[in-house]
Amino acid sequence: MAFEFWPDSTNAQARTNLRQALHHLRHALRDADSYVRLGTSSVQWLADGPAEIDVVEFEADATAGLASDDEEALARAASRYRGDFLVGCYDEWAAPERERLRALAVAVLRALVTIARRRGDWARAVDDGERLLRLDPLDESSYRLLIEAHASAGDRARALRLYHECVAVLDRELAVGPHPDTIALYEALMTRGGLARADDPTSAPVWDRSPLIGRDHELGELVAAWHQTAPGRPRFVLVAGEPGIGKSRLVRSCSPSAVARGQPPWPLAPTRPTVRSPTDR
Repeated sequence: MAFEFWPDSTNAQARTNLRQALHHLRHALRDADSYVRLGTSSVQWLADGPAEIDVVEFEADATAGLASDDEEALARAASRYRGDFLVGCYDEWAAPERERLRALAVAVLRALVTIARRRGDWARAVDDGERLLRLDPLDESSYRLLIEAHASAGDRARALRLYHECVAVLDRELAVGPHPDTIALYEALMTRGGLARADDPTSAPVWDRSPLIGRDHELGELVAAWHQTAPGRPRFVLVAGEPGIGKSRLVRSCSPSAVARGQPPWPLAPTRPTVRSPTDR
C-alpha cells in the first residue's frame, strides 16, 4: 500500500508517510475501528462495516445484471455510476481502473437499451442511449442504437440529425467515414419503409428492406460489369465519393450474393459500364 501511494519514495519513507496518513484517518473518521482494522503490518477495510462503497456496489450489481439479464440489477448499477472513477487523480494505478469501470458502465447501459428495445419502451431506450453516448462519444454502435430509438419513438427528425452529428464527429475526431451499417440505417430512415421492429430477431437487415433510391444508372453499370465477368472477362470499377453518400450500399446491392438472389428487384436496361482508372474520379 505504501508503494502504491508513494512509488517514488524510498521504502522507509513510504511506510512513514502511510503511518502518518493512517494516523490522520483515525482522527478524521468517527468510529474508525468500525471501518478499518489497522495492524502492525496490515490495513483491512471491514466489509461488514457501516459504510457503502459505491464502486463495490456498482460492480456487484453490474456483474449480476449482465450475467442474468436482470433489469433491476442493471438499473441499480446504472444509477450508481455517476461519472469517472477518481476524476482528477492522474496516478498510474487509477487510469486503468477508471477505464475498466467505464467499460463496465457502457456494458450495463447497452444491456438496458437492448432490454428496452425488446419491450418497445423507446422513451427508456432513448434515455439510456443518450447516457451511453455521453460515456463514449466516439462509439459508432451507440449512435446506431440511439438513432433507432429516436426513430422508433417517432422522432425521425432527431434521428436524422443524430446521424449527421455522428458523421461529423467521426470525420473531425478520427478522420473516417461512417460504418456501412450506420449508412444503411440512415438510408432506411430516408425511405417510407422505416425501421424493422427491434424485437423481431428474424427481421432482415435494413439495407435489404429499403429500396435503393436515385442510383439506377450507377447500379446498372455495376450489375452489367458483374455479368460481364461471368465469361471470364475481368472488370475493374472504382466507386468514389464523399463519406456517407451510400457507396457501400451501392456496391452491396450488386454483390455476388445479391445478384444470386435476383437483386435488384426491378428490371434494369443493361448499359455499357464505365471502367475508370484510380485517378479518374
